Amino acid sequence: MSYIITILILLLLLLLVLYYLVREESRKSAKVHRSLVRGIDYALSNDFDKAIEEMLKVVNRYRELAEPYISLGNLYRAKGELENAIQIHEKVAANNRVPDSLRREAQYFLGVDYSRAGFYDRAVNIFRELSEKSGEDIRPLIELEKIYVELGDWEKAIEIRLKLMNLEKDSESLVKSGNLLAHYITEKSKELIASGKLDEAEDILKRALERAPNLVDTVLTYSDLLYRKGDYDALLPLFDGILDTAFDYHFLILDSMERIFSGSGEYEKYGELLEKKINSGNYSPQIYVAYCKFLRKKGEKEKASRMLKEFVSKFPYQVEAIQLLADILLEMGEEEEALEYYRKLSRLGLNDPRPFVCTSCGYRMEEMSWRCPKCGMWDSVKYMPVRAGS
Repeated sequence: MSYIITILILLLLLLLVLYYLVREESRKSAKVHRSLVRGIDYALSNDFDKAIEEMLKVVNRYRELAEPYISLGNLYRAKGELENAIQIHEKVAANNRVPDSLRREAQYFLGVDYSRAGFYDRAVNIFRELSEKSGEDIRPLIELEKIYVELGDWEKAIEIRLKLMNLEKDSESLVKSGNLLAHYITEKSKELIASGKLDEAEDILKRALERAPNLVDTVLTYSDLLYRKGDYDALLPLFDGILDTAFDYHFLILDSMERIFSGSGEYEKYGELLEKKINSGNYSPQIYVAYCKFLRKKGEKEKASRMLKEFVSKFPYQVEAIQLLADILLEMGEEEEALEYYRKLSRLGLNDPRPFVCTSCGYRMEEMSWRCPKCGMWDSVKYMPVRAGS
């Protein structure tokens, strides 16, 4: 997503340069105009070598203009040549003959260059200064937020997100911001929990839940805290609510519930909650399988196998249900029937080494993550295993 935004900003600058040149010297600079148009075409097709070649022609013709230099620097950054990008943007930002607005623009892109190069201290200094001067331009704040998230400085990330929320007006943006803020608070609470500061962690987690009551990351972190404190009375309604709203993450929620309740004296209540969901008709395959696991653990294997056979007949591609049914049948001494289901598993294919995929950029990974490690999007990773042969 950040890559796409960079390209869009770059193209906007190129178009502004083209507009200026057409307006000022439409007849004298036809060749340069063609170079700029070709440069835009090359940038659109991600051919940055040729885009840079065409932009250099524009820069050589209009050495007195800052806009082509800024665009050239952005092309170098898009290509990955950060040293060239930094040198160009530094020169424009330091040139007193350049209008203040363009110097600030060069400074902003210089900060982006520094950030991409890992010079976070320099980037932070630039974005902090620009955020104080730029009024309604929120780009410096957004870049600051990215840096603090990358560094895991959650207190500062929270500070910047709150500033951005004060500048946002439409309800959709505020909801997304609330979710981001809740994620940052949750990450901070994890640090507090790890250091044994449970009361402090609970205070800020409650703030996060006020912002985003259905955010699974926050709910699961809060449930872990309640488990550590032994507050099972608060756990059941918490899980009850999130199971009704977060179907995509039932596999995570149910794993957490099994871990928490199986070692406690509240295991029966866990089973009762699952049974209630099934009887209400508001359940996922994961809830059904979790309830059958519960029955198996209680020793009610015949009931579990009967339920699973009925379920698998309706949903023949539910791999986890077939696996559980085969295992229970084997434990019951029904070897031939168990073998039949194991063969079915083999035909379906079980092992996807990277079952989690980011719905924003398509990146596949081995483990669940609330933030895509490639594109940086939050809440975009889903469990989407690929069966063998599909």
